[in-house]
Amino acid sequence: MMGMFFWQFILGLFVGSFLNVVILRFGTGLPITSGRSKCFSCNTTLKWFELVPIFSYLFLGGKCRTCFSKISIQYFLVELTTGLLFAGVMYLYTVGKIVDPLLFFLYIAIGCIFIVITVYDLHHKIIPDTFVFLFVICAMFVGLFNFFEIEYLNNTVKIINLLAGFIFFIPFYGLWKYSEGRWIGLGDGKLAIGVGFLLGLPEGLSAIVLSFWLGSIWALFFILYQKVVQHFSLSPGGENLTMKSEVPFAPFMLLATVIVLVFPIDLFSLHVLFGL
Repeated sequence: MMGMFFWQFILGLFVGSFLNVVILRFGTGLPITSGRSKCFSCNTTLKWFELVPIFSYLFLGGKCRTCFSKISIQYFLVELTTGLLFAGVMYLYTVGKIVDPLLFFLYIAIGCIFIVITVYDLHHKIIPDTFVFLFVICAMFVGLFNFFEIEYLNNTVKIINLLAGFIFFIPFYGLWKYSEGRWIGLGDGKLAIGVGFLLGLPEGLSAIVLSFWLGSIWALFFILYQKVVQHFSLSPGGENLTMKSEVPFAPFMLLATVIVLVFPIDLFSLHVLFGL
């Protein structure tokens, strides 16, 4: 059993290495599925032993072997997270929380898309429609699976859950339209469609509300941290965050979705009150 988790983890590391390529090359005109990896500082083509997921980063001390420039820790974190994703989904499959091989592969795909969207949004403060479309399609298949396979819900409830994403999209679109994109991006509303397909109405609504809480807590904590650092005349580094700063929202929505997916949360007791 442990061997199965180990090999899933190793497979995830190599997939994570590919996800790093996708994140860094998407939208740059560089080919994603071909072309040798190079150091961004000295343009040296990397050897195979410099490309072993997480181990090369640790062995090289996070620096280029040729020019000794610092390698972004993103490489290490994305590879490690993807490895844990693969092992975690395998665990959920073995304990019966994921009940079908199709769902196993869909959750793997969705997890990989989440990683790409999160890192890309943190870098560029934008969510490419390509990634959102892939997420919505995968989530739609999960929603259709639940529609046809979950027998204890009546058809009306199933339809409401299947349409939850479009219900979630409406307030996001309203906020985007009213603020002319200053308060929230339309990409976040498109993500909400996928969240609805994936989780249904009760858990999906809980995930969206939780994402606002997580984003607010992080922003307030970081602002407080900056105030403390400035009070003691230390440099926090980077651009200061204020209440008017643009903060990527997608990572918080995706984190909340994962939390609700693993630990089903119905904040508003919609299951009990309305049988949803």
